[in-house]
Amino acid sequence: PGQEYPEASAEEMIGYFSNSSYIIGPYEDRWGRWVSAMSPIIDTTTDERVGIVGVDLSADDYEGRLAYVRGTVIAIAILMASLIFVLGLYIKKSTQHIYTLDRENKRLTSTKDELEKMQKLVKFGTWRWTPKSSFISFDDVMYILSGVPIDRKLTYPYFESLLVPEDRSILDNALAVANAEGKDTFTISYRLMRPSDGTMVKMRSNCTIERDGNGGVNAVSGT
Repeated sequence: PGQEYPEASAEEMIGYFSNSSYIIGPYEDRWGRWVSAMSPIIDTTTDERVGIVGVDLSADDYEGRLAYVRGTVIAIAILMASLIFVLGLYIKKSTQHIYTLDRENKRLTSTKDELEKMQKLVKFGTWRWTPKSSFISFDDVMYILSGVPIDRKLTYPYFESLLVPEDRSILDNALAVANAEGKDTFTISYRLMRPSDGTMVKMRSNCTIERDGNGGVNAVSGT
């Protein structure tokens, strides 16, 4: 019926009598080195073991495949660790950059607040006029100095209407002179009637002309 197998180990015998599948090896016998998977053959009518079926795999082949799998797992683990390390460095640098930007933003905000306080103390306001659109913009201090409601839409005709009649053409005239002389800066003094309380205030503006590529006037800003 077959060959005797006196090399059977205690592990094989325990597995054989357990009526369950099992794997043994690597082990060595007269035919070589093996890893074996065993499973009992059960008579379903009596639930008795009537035999056993096994599959032998060369231990060298098994160990080679196992080494390949282990090597692959280790390589993946190293790669993941490297990616996590690089990501950690990136996050650290990004956090430091965000912290630096936040600190700089706070410093600039503080500087801006201090400048606004100084402007209010010395009554220093700024404005900007765009001749093509006739639009004028004031900063907060300029609204306070001129007495114009902060929600008022500002145009050049409205601004002119606030000046005393003798001063209403002063900005146009000064701009025309600056253009004729090729200058980009000029200074004007004018009197303005505050709509909030009807009082007259005297103002002086140092003006700068913003020009386009052809030398035309894009805007005029003043302080």
